[in-house]
This record gives sequence, C-alpha cells and structure tokens, in this order.
Amino acid sequence: MAVQLRHVETGLLDRLLAQTDLPWSYRAFENAFVRNGWHHVGDDGRPVIGWLDAWPIGGHWLELGEYPGCGDDADAVCDHPECRADCSIVLPFAYVTEGETPEGQHGDAKPDEYDAAYEQMAGRLRARLGEPEPPGPEVHVPEFASRSAVWSRGGAWVALLDGDDPFSYGSWRRAGVEVRPRAVGRET
Repeated sequence: MAVQLRHVETGLLDRLLAQTDLPWSYRAFENAFVRNGWHHVGDDGRPVIGWLDAWPIGGHWLELGEYPGCGDDADAVCDHPECRADCSIVLPFAYVTEGETPEGQHGDAKPDEYDAAYEQMAGRLRARLGEPEPPGPEVHVPEFASRSAVWSRGGAWVALLDGDDPFSYGSWRRAGVEVRPRAVGRET
C-alpha cells in the first residue's frame, strides 16, 4: 500500500473556499485564478486556465471540471442545471493505493495517515463552515465518492470527498475538497 499526502496551507484552503463567493461566470473565475496565480499566460498574453484537466498550482493539482458560465459570453452567470452539472474545482490532498506503488509514483506516508488526513480536513472545514448538511434529496451527492461531507455556502456546494482518482483510472483513491455551483431546481 502506498499513501501520498499533500499539505494544504490555510491560505490555499481559504482561496479555494473563496471561489464559492464568486458569480459562476467565466470572467469571475478567470479573474480569481489570475489573482491567485493559478493561471498560465498564453502566446497572446491572455490568461490560460486548463478547464477539464488536472491543473498544476504551486505544488498541488486542481481537478478542473467544465468552465463556469454559459455560452460564449464570459460575463454570463448561468443558472441552467445542465450548464452547472459538470462545473467544479477539486483540490486533492491525499492519495492511497492498494498493493504495490504504481511505476513512476511514490508514497511515503503510512496507510492510517490517509484517513487521518481526511478527518483533519473535515475538522478544518467544520471550523470554517459549521456542520455539514444532513443527507437529503436537495443536497449534492459527489459522484464516485465512497464517503463525503457536504456544506452549502452561498450559491455553491463545498464537499469533502473520498473516492476514485479520475486521473489514475482508479489506480489510486483520493481525498479532496470540491467546490461546485448549486444547480437551481435539482440536486447536483
């Protein structure tokens, strides 16, 4: 068994949670990513953000879902449930794999440290956001998570999740903090 842990500094967690205060438009997120230094600069000098990919940010990765917004208007704030369904940002902070460590990977933490990291992050989120929402038909259920806790903050969900890492095709499990918009009129 191999375990990898990524320490999440308070400032990084605060910047991630601040995304819940933004209007869900492309421009708002582009501006926030630039302020946070989470962007690259394109050949044309404009900010580049790798939506629908694993995106490196200073020693961490963000898993970016669909870009926020609606259509080609960068300032549009979209409330269409279908536009918001796959829009998300996940900050992974712990990985675990059964058996041998996959080639090219390393894992130097002990197996019980994975669960400890999850519980520690749960405590950090409770300190900032209060108690998580009780499960129910209107509460977001993270896809592919074997366990989760979900908070409502403004027009967004914040989820602590543990489940298959999509970028390792299930070779690793990962724990992460997800931020996503609430879909109006249905569970997301």
